[in-house]
Amino acid sequence: LAQARTEAVTVLVDTTDVMVRSGDEGDIIPSQVCPSIDVRRKGEISFSSTSHRLTFFVTVPALGMKTVFVGSSSDVEDDGGGRAQKCTITQLGDDRAELRWGNNEAEQYKTHDNPCIANPHLIACFSASTGLLASISSKSDEQTVELKEDFASYQSSKSGSYVFKPDSGPIPDSTDIHSVIFTGPIFSEVYSLIHQEIRRSAKLY
Repeated sequence: LAQARTEAVTVLVDTTDVMVRSGDEGDIIPSQVCPSIDVRRKGEISFSSTSHRLTFFVTVPALGMKTVFVGSSSDVEDDGGGRAQKCTITQLGDDRAELRWGNNEAEQYKTHDNPCIANPHLIACFSASTGLLASISSKSDEQTVELKEDFASYQSSKSGSYVFKPDSGPIPDSTDIHSVIFTGPIFSEVYSLIHQEIRRSAKLY
């Protein structure tokens, strides 16, 4: 590209004791590590025991390249505070089974206020009971837009490769929702499993 570009990069790692350094000067790059969702487990949200999501920002110069090094922070006597920060996990709904990430147990969301995630520009709030999007607010002009997020599916016995012919109208699927909130310095995310089949991620960097 003809201009510099900054993007969030996510890679899978096998340990949470990890850090990221620039390949140029060896400077520490702030990073965040969160659980990796095990999508093989049907009907529930569960975390992988062998991989974790490491996320950090990288700026690639115009018409250039950027090298970074990802390594174990346990091999460094003084990591300079550069160890990837573990995200905080909050589970919506107190009737859910215990959700663990290594030795850390997910917190239970105890209040009736809608939980929110934010970045320097926006605040997104979600229903405390379902985890579905409820409002988006702009920090610059303090305006809030109320929203209602729903999911629906169709049944069809006549559809083909190029034709969609549903047998009936949409069937609401916004029931039996399990949502988890990941909060950290790089991004915050609300991850939902809806009706045991639909997986939705809402994320702000």
